[in-house]
Amino acid sequence: MYLVMGASGYVGNYVIKNILEMTDDLVLATSRCDEKRVTDNCRVEWLTINIINSAQIALLNARTKSMSNLKVIYLIGVASPDKVQQNPQDAWDIDIIALANFLNIMENMTVFWYASSEAVFSGGSRGYKFMDNDPLCPMNLYGRHKAAAEFLVTAKGFNSVRFPVMIGKSLSPHRKAFFDEITDKLLRGEKIAMFSDMVRSIIDVDTAAKALVSLVENNEAHKYPAINISGDEALSKYEIGLRIAHKYGFSKEQILPVKMNDEKIFKEKREHTHLLDNTLLKKLLEIEALEAQI
Repeated sequence: MYLVMGASGYVGNYVIKNILEMTDDLVLATSRCDEKRVTDNCRVEWLTINIINSAQIALLNARTKSMSNLKVIYLIGVASPDKVQQNPQDAWDIDIIALANFLNIMENMTVFWYASSEAVFSGGSRGYKFMDNDPLCPMNLYGRHKAAAEFLVTAKGFNSVRFPVMIGKSLSPHRKAFFDEITDKLLRGEKIAMFSDMVRSIIDVDTAAKALVSLVENNEAHKYPAINISGDEALSKYEIGLRIAHKYGFSKEQILPVKMNDEKIFKEKREHTHLLDNTLLKKLLEIEALEAQI
């Protein structure tokens, strides 16, 4: 049995998709709001749960504590550095207090994997990819929340994965992903500015979700407190934009390169270059390459 916390989000929809494709398990999928639920499958049961409500977590524990082999994927967290900065107390309650409470209340988790971020590292360069066991050194409050959450998870004997920037269309009719915004603008003949100096180990969200489910199903992976899930290539968002334009037959002239420092989009500071080493992941999954499928 899988329990997917935060299943109605961008990554959650792909996680459920891959659980259904890769396993025969039933899925308990939690969502804070009914209208955001996407997957309609007889193997998936949706539950409305607010992660900061201890009484609801206690009821979830009562529901699941007699289940055998309960595998939990935890995808809940404030989504961006700017949102954490804007409401730090709310973000702390969701990212740290609620997670600690969940880990304390839930009694029957055989497996628990927490979705963390590349933001637990800083000081990156094109010449270095952060290893899975490198010391954590977050640049901003968002990264510090992720690092603190990883420590909580490790202290309970469970596991984390670190995601980079991910790309891919949204599976939800209720919200669009960055990929959808790009293709919508290109379809309308508009130009879109994309950072040429924001370099990441970008991976598509479907491949990332598949890798996460594969790790859950891999007993050897549970020996490692944290594992990077990332693509092999160092790509800028501008390069991703060019690939999208090429694949869907748009003009590359519609993709405009801009510099992070020239565009006052972000309120919280971010790394220009953030690369993750995925050697351990590929070894565990017995694969030779991981490239973003765009």
